[in-house]
Amino acid sequence: AYDLQAGNENIAHDISITATKSGCSDSDGLWDMYIVGEDGLTKFAVAPTVTSVTPATGAAAGGESVVIAGTGFATGATVAFGGTVAANVVVNSATQITCNTPAGTGTVQVTVTVGGKTSAENVEFTYS
Repeated sequence: AYDLQAGNENIAHDISITATKSGCSDSDGLWDMYIVGEDGLTKFAVAPTVTSVTPATGAAAGGESVVIAGTGFATGATVAFGGTVAANVVVNSATQITCNTPAGTGTVQVTVTVGGKTSAENVEFTYS
């Protein structure tokens, strides 16, 4: 289910949509959702979500192999640790990515971007 809030993506009222994809395939692993209103056809993309990063700590020098869990992952996804792009990003499935951490310090937010949409959850990685 996706909750759409007023003010986002030209939505006038809060709504919740539950959709199931079955019996079809898209080469990029993404699917588009369309809402048809009085003004015609409106298309929007759904941002990926990040639910965890394992391990959640690693060396400041970077290069740590991590597994990112979430939803909406697809070929071409990018991963960032505190805004710094990760290396060797592999999308294993729509719910799992593996990559190597960039160098960094402190505790940073891990984000995934797919199709121009970036995850907004507060999943963190701590450099030690």
